[in-house]
Amino acid sequence: MSIKTRKIKLIAVGETAKDRTKVYNYIKKVADDLTQVGNEVIRLHVCNQYEIDRLKGTNNISKGDAIKILQDSLGTSIRNSGYQLLTKFPYISSEVRTCFNSVIYKTISDNFYDILKGKVSIPSFRKSNLSIPFSADNNKETGVTNAIYTEGDRYYIQFPLSGEERKIHKKVELSLFFGKDRSNNRVIVDRILNGEYKLCDSNFKIEDNDLYLLITYKQPDSIKPEMDVNKVMGIDLGINRPVSIYISNEKHQPQQINIGLKIQHERMKFCKHRKSLQESLKYSKGGHGRNRKLKSLEDLRDKEKNWSQLINHTISREVIRIANEYNVGVIHMEDLTGITTNSKDYFMKSWAYYQLQTYIVYKAKELGITILWVDPRNTSNTCPTCKVSEPLNRNDKDKTKFRCINLNCKDFDIDRDADIVGAFNITHTLGLDVKSNSKEGRMKKGKDKKLMEQV
Repeated sequence: MSIKTRKIKLIAVGETAKDRTKVYNYIKKVADDLTQVGNEVIRLHVCNQYEIDRLKGTNNISKGDAIKILQDSLGTSIRNSGYQLLTKFPYISSEVRTCFNSVIYKTISDNFYDILKGKVSIPSFRKSNLSIPFSADNNKETGVTNAIYTEGDRYYIQFPLSGEERKIHKKVELSLFFGKDRSNNRVIVDRILNGEYKLCDSNFKIEDNDLYLLITYKQPDSIKPEMDVNKVMGIDLGINRPVSIYISNEKHQPQQINIGLKIQHERMKFCKHRKSLQESLKYSKGGHGRNRKLKSLEDLRDKEKNWSQLINHTISREVIRIANEYNVGVIHMEDLTGITTNSKDYFMKSWAYYQLQTYIVYKAKELGITILWVDPRNTSNTCPTCKVSEPLNRNDKDKTKFRCINLNCKDFDIDRDADIVGAFNITHTLGLDVKSNSKEGRMKKGKDKKLMEQV
């Protein structure tokens, strides 16, 4: 079962415009209060994690023992200590409060190691962009959700209310608006309602002045074709091409995805437009508030973000199409963890490579293709023929060119495409099932080290 999320716009339901405005204002008030108390809960959970870490070091005990000591001092579980803060607003449904607290606690627990090391900052909420979680409420007998329902040809969902609020408002109802529905969201909702897909805990999302439903569901895996596990595709992410590929045991390699120049051209247009807007703001006078003056910059940022997502979806879709056409069973990709802090190259730092890799990963898994991660060091300056790694193999003036400087190499002084060379080396480099520099990879290293010490 694969888990997916879709975004669907919501329209407040009411007899008059005033009634519909009340619905929106009510949900906005919930978001405002959750933002306020949510940031308190985050700080509490972070403090609790620091205390657990301190108890472990001071008393030289395990994490489980440290948690027990802290919970005894709190008089409740660590997770419940956060929930107690959320009870400051009892009008908010307990369902929302419980889901919200669980999301916060899991986020802090999963990222505390990086917070402790200063690699990530403590997360915080903004009321203008808050996700309000709610439970799936699936029928225990049929497995079909009770959260979404239909009346005629329209689809509805109710915002969760507490018992007291239900006496006042009866119900806060929203209709699902599919628009042109290019993503076939209506079909997905129908499949959730007939039990083909299973609804998971989802979110109401506030973005500026609009409401959205981030609907998360489990989709049964389709029958996957048999892929050749001995056929490996190496993917090199670079400047000349956002993606360069090489497939092992293929005499005729597929055509490369050559849209690097187009991407750079479009990004320079965005950059120039942004600088122009920033320059014009220097001479902006009068009132009307900061947000109004910066609105054009915010709109441009959103436009660039959407364009970037579209390009990454297009590239990843083409990569998977090629992999499927050549019956590739394994894809090797570079572990670029830390690229934003270590790389000096503007393009590598500024393009959304993590997002692109994420899109490739989930689309590959749907076809049953295995993803392995490769150390990216020296992949683009190592000669595939003589295996000599030398930075001078790359042309200083044109980094897209590769020329082996080893006099004893049979390919000495022959021009090659550096990105294709990188993809070849990635294909023929041993890969790992997790990123070695990621949190999961570091934890795995720690466990392996302890096992070796025991042996």
